[in-house]
Amino acid sequence: MKIPKEIDGMLKRSEELLLDLSNEYHECISENNITERLKNITHEIIEKDRHILDKIMRNIWNKYWSSNKGQHNIYFPITQSDSHFSKKMNDNGMKDLEVKNKALYDYLVSIQPYKHKRNDWVSQLTKVAGKGKHEHYKDQKRKDFLHTTITTLDVGTRISWAEPIGKENIKLDPFKKNLLKNPNLTVEHDIGKNIILDGINENVGIYCEILVKKIKKLVHEIFNLL
Repeated sequence: MKIPKEIDGMLKRSEELLLDLSNEYHECISENNITERLKNITHEIIEKDRHILDKIMRNIWNKYWSSNKGQHNIYFPITQSDSHFSKKMNDNGMKDLEVKNKALYDYLVSIQPYKHKRNDWVSQLTKVAGKGKHEHYKDQKRKDFLHTTITTLDVGTRISWAEPIGKENIKLDPFKKNLLKNPNLTVEHDIGKNIILDGINENVGIYCEILVKKIKKLVHEIFNLL
């Protein structure tokens, strides 16, 4: 089935917003500030991508059950067990999807968080989107790191690590301490500046970029099965 125009438009808008987010993010880093515009763009990307999931389920319902009387809310199932998944599908009025399209049913089961840790991003999205509705991503904050890079003078082997700036009592392991004392190695330091979503401790720009890619991939995989 071809991706519906509404969902395709939402995907394209999310990608456009990533450019706005990148520009505003770098401006905030440069000015040492977190603007309301950055929060607004973050909010729009996350809310739009979460809404795409529910739009997917509405399109599935329209294909197989549109002749059923009555209209009800339909939500993308994000569950923690097989029984919970079955209940959500029943609540959606889609309990016989396994009969109508087993490949699609199996796919929806396979991306549930309880099936594999790599699926945690789906439940994380719901958590972040829900929190954003009430708090508007007010918990974005700066979190900078001191990057240390050590290079050998002979063959140019490089070793690097990062430590949070401002965190007290950071203890380097003996191996790193010895490297810093070695006169035959060159040591370079630079500051890595970040704005993070504090609740999940993720860089705002990186989180949104990866999220948009994952949603796009999921959309294509689902509609290829319809």
